[in-house]
Amino acid sequence: MDIIESAFFKVVLATVQRVSEVTDLGRHASRRFFNWFYWSINLYLLPHRDPQGAHLLPDQRSPQPGPSPQEDIANFRVLVKILPVMVTLVPYWMVYFQMQSTYVLQGLHLHIPNIFPNYPGNNSVALGVQDSGYKIPEAWLLLANVVVVLILVPVKDHLLDPLLLRCKLLPSALQKMALGMFFGFTSVIVAGFLEMERLEYIHQNQTVSQQIGKNVYYAAPLSIWWQIPQYLLIGISEIFASIPGLEFAYSEAPRSMQGAIMGIFFCLSGVGSLLGSSLVALLSLPGGWLHCPKDHGNINNCQMDRYFFLLAGIQAATALLFMWIAGRYERTAHGPASQSYPSRDRG
Repeated sequence: MDIIESAFFKVVLATVQRVSEVTDLGRHASRRFFNWFYWSINLYLLPHRDPQGAHLLPDQRSPQPGPSPQEDIANFRVLVKILPVMVTLVPYWMVYFQMQSTYVLQGLHLHIPNIFPNYPGNNSVALGVQDSGYKIPEAWLLLANVVVVLILVPVKDHLLDPLLLRCKLLPSALQKMALGMFFGFTSVIVAGFLEMERLEYIHQNQTVSQQIGKNVYYAAPLSIWWQIPQYLLIGISEIFASIPGLEFAYSEAPRSMQGAIMGIFFCLSGVGSLLGSSLVALLSLPGGWLHCPKDHGNINNCQMDRYFFLLAGIQAATALLFMWIAGRYERTAHGPASQSYPSRDRG
């Protein structure tokens, strides 16, 4: 299996290197490339996958001359146009990274069902505290996101996109990104309503104690499987926001800046994660919705539902701003002024 995995990684890495050598992939070729590139990444997010033995192939490209001062000025103008589009994706990344933070925290306070009933240590007791062991990590629901990507990318690439293309209804990368924001918005809305329902049980003192690791959590008697819809929605949003975002960053950038602008794209995703963590820290101050002085990490006395709805409001407002900026970008990008910019792949 190590040989197969190593060979697979070498093929992927060779493809990545090859795409930088191609002068003009064309819109549909670049779209399909990023679909499958992203699919390959998610394939190796599955458990028991270790890319040992994978090595970068030698770079055999001939050196290219640097841009002239006129090209530098034109490239800067293109960057000024692209950057606002990418910056308005930051709130989406704030929502996206909730699946690795607050979604997991919420899952710890939901009842984790015993799927190994014959194992004596796997049990939970309602309205009491017992030493109960759970062998199924609550973070495994993150795999729902990965599975959605692995299933829907081939469906989208082989069925949905060709159908829309034949009907001349295939949306642009920016339109797909707006759709991805909508699915991210619905994910935190669903999480917010689930948290409201969970708190109803907590306020009525209907709890289930469960020990996970060395910590005991007082969970609501709601199954953790109720979180699956919000994970599925965030996975769908990833297909429509992250993949077209990569496609946009590559295809709309001048050739001499494609690597730099794709780097900015990934950097802004990190900024979104940082801002989400900063917002949690701010709301954890005294008087905040997430302030839990007695037991940090215990959200039963917090109002995390309001935090989810706040994220949804931020995402909705920036989605409207994104659509306005994207509309202006598409009008100017296809206008006469765009002819003065360096030749670009339009993806």
